[in-house]
Amino acid sequence: PYFGKGEQLLRAQLLFVCAHFHAVVQERRSFIPQGWTKFYEFSSADLQSACETVIGLVEASAAAAAGGGQGAAIDWPTIRGVFEFAVYGSRVDNDFDLRLVFEYLQIFFRPDVLDARRGGQGATGGPIPVPPFPLPQSVRLSDYRKGVEGLADHDAPNAFGLPANVDRAVQRVNSEAVIHSLKQIEAGAVAGELDVGSLHLKGMGQQLHPFFATWEGATQP
Repeated sequence: PYFGKGEQLLRAQLLFVCAHFHAVVQERRSFIPQGWTKFYEFSSADLQSACETVIGLVEASAAAAAGGGQGAAIDWPTIRGVFEFAVYGSRVDNDFDLRLVFEYLQIFFRPDVLDARRGGQGATGGPIPVPPFPLPQSVRLSDYRKGVEGLADHDAPNAFGLPANVDRAVQRVNSEAVIHSLKQIEAGAVAGELDVGSLHLKGMGQQLHPFFATWEGATQP
């Protein structure tokens, strides 16, 4: 009922675009520091605020049309402005990331994203496929869910506007963090400074030494 309320196609399609945008900004957190420079607390509250903003503008447009005024047109600058300064952008405190929020809003929230003449894929020529599949000409949530279920199980980096080799860079960063943590454990164990109950870390450090050497050798360029 919330998704297709009032049988308004524009409302349903824009709500889906909001959900897509929210998913992308959240998933980019998996690619820190390439996706974002830090972890931002984007939450379901942000998505709810975004949806309420869109619903308000759609209803205002419909009311204007019913009253004989200029209706049907969506105020895209207002959507982008609210999202940038009051919703998603308000959580970001880095200039580079703020510019990224701005650019993403320009990609997601523009008229040709909903252009029926292009099968609902008006912006796919950009760095991110928006929307990820032709938007259904329907207000039924099940039709949109069917499109989502048809997507690949593994999201390619380009779905988030990232280079194809970003996975390798993230894996390297994570590997270095693991090696650093293991070396700290090893150093503490060798020095005999750490002993938790029956867990003798000195012995563990000696046993894990070959693993440390192999791991480091495999991850060095």
